[in-house]
Amino acid sequence: MPEALRDRCCDIARYKLCGSGGVQLTDDIRLRYEDAIRYLEKVASGVIRLGPGEAGSARTNNAARFVSGGRQFGRDKTHGGAF
Repeated sequence: MPEALRDRCCDIARYKLCGSGGVQLTDDIRLRYEDAIRYLEKVASGVIRLGPGEAGSARTNNAARFVSGGRQFGRDKTHGGAF
């Protein structure tokens, strides 16, 4: 996810959480929320593009890799699968 998009999502979430009680909504939180909404409106209208062309975005290889230590159960260990 592009960093700029992640930051705006966090600003929106923070604003929404402040409305749930307990946390006081400050002018800074409200202004960041409004700025995030304006940013997303520009993305929706095509003025701002997300993805590889976005300034500050970088491609990463966040692929998961799994390695098995071998089977724990198999036909050779369970006498052909018969119980």
